[in-house]
Amino acid sequence: MRKVILLRKKKGAWTRQYFENYIKFGFIEGDDNKPLCVICNAELSNESMKPSKLNRHLELKHPEYKEKPIDFFINRRRQLKSAKKNMTSMFSLSPQTENLVLASYKISKLIAETGYPHTVGEKLILPVMKIISPRICEKKQEKQVNLLALSNNTVKRRIVDMANNIEETIVGHLKSCLYFSLQVDESTDVSDNANLMCFVRYDLGNTSHEELLFCKSLPTRTTAEELFNLINRYIIENGIEWKKCVGLSSDGARAMSGIRTGLFPRVKAVAPECVWVHCSIHREALAVKKMPLSLTETMQECVKFINFI
Repeated sequence: MRKVILLRKKKGAWTRQYFENYIKFGFIEGDDNKPLCVICNAELSNESMKPSKLNRHLELKHPEYKEKPIDFFINRRRQLKSAKKNMTSMFSLSPQTENLVLASYKISKLIAETGYPHTVGEKLILPVMKIISPRICEKKQEKQVNLLALSNNTVKRRIVDMANNIEETIVGHLKSCLYFSLQVDESTDVSDNANLMCFVRYDLGNTSHEELLFCKSLPTRTTAEELFNLINRYIIENGIEWKKCVGLSSDGARAMSGIRTGLFPRVKAVAPECVWVHCSIHREALAVKKMPLSLTETMQECVKFINFI
C-alpha cells in the first residue's frame, strides 16, 4: 500500500497532499491544497484529502455519478478549468482597454474642472478626436478612438467615482491625523437653495493639508441646530472622532457665532479643545472693491504671500 505523503505545516499540524488518482472520486486540487469537487464546486478541508472521505462525498452528495468512468470526471475538470479561465478573462482588462478607461477618466476630470456640461464629451471632444485621429494616428490607433466612452452618463459616473475616491482618501486621513480644524460657510445657489460648504485642514506626515470635505444642501432652515446636525451626522457616519477637532472658523452670523445657541457652542460640547476663529474674508472682499488701482496691486501681492504661507 502506498504511503500518503504528509508535509509538516506547523508544530502538531500536517498538510495532506493531492494525488492525481483522486480524480476518480470527482476531486481536483483547489486553493490552499484543498480538495475541490468538480460536480458541485464544494471545497473540503485538507483533512478530507483521503480516499475514504472523498468517496463518501461522492456517494452521499452525488450518488448518480458514482458509477461514472474516470473520463467523465476528467471532462468535468476540463470544463471547470475552462469556465474559470473565461471568468478570469471576463473581469481582467487588456492594456488597450485600461488605457481607454484611464483616458475616459482624465477627460471626465477635465470636464468637471472646466465646468462644462457632461455632454461636451460626446458632442465636441469625441468628434474632434475622430477628425484628428485619421490624420495623425495609425489605423489601429484610430479604431481605439471610436471605443472611447464619453457619453453623458459615463462622464457623470466617472466624476462620481473620482469624487467618492477623493472623499474616502480625505476621511482616511482624518482618521489617521492627530488633529484637524473646520471652516464652514453657508450660502445659497442660483435656485435659492441653502448649501453648507465645509473645508477641513489637518496635519499628516509633517505636512498641512486643506481640502473641501463636503458641500451639502440644508434640508430645512439655516439655523444653528440644522447646521450642527448636518456636520455631526457626517462626522459620525464616517467614523471621524470629534475630539480631534481643535478649530472652527466661520463668519460672524448669529447662527454661526452665537454664544449660547450658535454653531460653535454646539461643536464645543462634543470637541472641548475646539477654538473659534472669526473669518472676515467677506468684509475684506467688499472693502477692496472700491480700492484705488495702486493699492489693489499691492493687495493682490499680499494675498499671494498669505496664501503661500
